[in-house]
Amino acid sequence: MSRRHMKTPRPKLFLVWMALLSLAIGAGVVYLISEQEFNPDAEAQIVLTIGISVTVAAICIVSMTASWWFRH
Repeated sequence: MSRRHMKTPRPKLFLVWMALLSLAIGAGVVYLISEQEFNPDAEAQIVLTIGISVTVAAICIVSMTASWWFRH
């Protein structure tokens, strides 16, 4: 395979997709938890799920913009 056909990795784009995927999975899990009829711990599980998915997305975004933060 020649060099011009090789794709260069784009880690920043990967982190954007990882953040979006985290939020989408979190939203799906929150929906599934909210559809349960007899779950007394549903509200706590929803808060925990939202917290985890937002934290993972925030870590991805901060990692993506780390070079900018170190310059300023």
